[in-house]
Amino acid sequence: MGLTVTCTMTATARTRLARLETLLLVAGSVTRLRAGRLGIASCAGIGARLLIAVRSNWDRARMMASAN
Repeated sequence: MGLTVTCTMTATARTRLARLETLLLVAGSVTRLRAGRLGIASCAGIGARLLIAVRSNWDRARMMASAN
């Protein structure tokens, strides 16, 4: 199963996604997860759960940004 998520991200969201990438790669749960300027993430295996986690963090980052 493979998923692709594309969105623009704040620096905070990119940092959080990079940390998530490191944790998941160390755990061997994801074949490849990359966060770039366009915020493109490709995941396999636990794709649905990862998508929920990324979406949750992205929503939280957007709410924090709109509050400022």
